Amino acid sequence: ELRGVEPGTYTITCWKPGYEPASYKAKKHGPGEPVTLAADQVLREIDFSLTRTGLVTGTISDEDGEPIRSMPVQAMMKVYRQGKPQLQQAGSANSDDRGNFRIFDLDAGRYYIQAGGQNFMGQGTVYATVLYPNAYRMADAQAVQLTAGGELAGVNITMHEQQTYSISGKVFDQRSARPSSGAFLDLMSDDYGFGTQGYTQARPDGSFKLANIAPGRYHLIAGIQEAGMHNTLSLTKVLEVTGNVSDLNISLGPGVTVK
Repeated sequence: ELRGVEPGTYTITCWKPGYEPASYKAKKHGPGEPVTLAADQVLREIDFSLTRTGLVTGTISDEDGEPIRSMPVQAMMKVYRQGKPQLQQAGSANSDDRGNFRIFDLDAGRYYIQAGGQNFMGQGTVYATVLYPNAYRMADAQAVQLTAGGELAGVNITMHEQQTYSISGKVFDQRSARPSSGAFLDLMSDDYGFGTQGYTQARPDGSFKLANIAPGRYHLIAGIQEAGMHNTLSLTKVLEVTGNVSDLNISLGPGVTVK
């Protein structure tokens, strides 16, 4: 019961730990139906049916069956952006000292379980990011189905050591041909399922370096926020990494206007 509510139009939401949040008369993952409250009016039977969340558990180990500790593990849902399938994180956890992980508070649905990301390094060892059960591309991965309030156990992943490379170069301002200090660089897998593979900022002389990059095809997104301005100068460059990439020159400009 909510008392002393000012007249107006509202969306009413209910939540509780261990349950999926719900808005009044909302379809799954959609907005709630607004209600209008007049002066001295009493709205009744604003009822909710909450659904319990579920969890996914498993173990992360290396090729010899030894547990890997502190490995990031993510539960990812497939979404579409501009017609291209991508993976969006819905929950995450780190493996413990026995390699076990537990991702909880997940809504019912289909998930891709990913281990690695952010070029995780453990005790000098670099592991390739992998999707359950043993895939390196979203197209080869196997989704798991989680029911409402269910526990999906035994999602075990074996990780493999991987040769890695570096990407280095300089960022310039296209208009002045001078180095762009503070420019950001974000490296994304061409598959997009693995999220950010590397992030850095350019040094005062415009130079940058991204280390521990696995072989593959990437989109390198570079940009800079101009002081006192809302726009960002940016560009995207496609890179095929089969070895170290050096002396990469990136020129940032204002772009064009399309009407």
